[in-house]
Amino acid sequence: MEITTQPYYRPIGKEIEVFTHCYENKLAVLFKCLTGTGKTRFVEHMAHRLDVPLITVACHEETSAIDLTGRYILKGAETIWQDGPLTTAVRNGSIIY
Repeated sequence: MEITTQPYYRPIGKEIEVFTHCYENKLAVLFKCLTGTGKTRFVEHMAHRLDVPLITVACHEETSAIDLTGRYILKGAETIWQDGPLTTAVRNGSIIY
């Protein structure tokens, strides 16, 4: 599903400037706050604002590094590499959340 209108987000500080600076300098950002505080909305807003794809991953206690980076799989008689969401995001310049 492609979002064509910018998701509404009302800044409460300098989070837009900080996120933009981090994105432009390839720095990771950690969001740590309570459920329902607008983390997802903010990331959706920033992906739209920066005009980059957004990849969302629902992680849980069973999520492994392989689930995020990728793995070799058998396809017919071949063994091929299949990118995970983190590798895909890095290759494409996407935001991964």
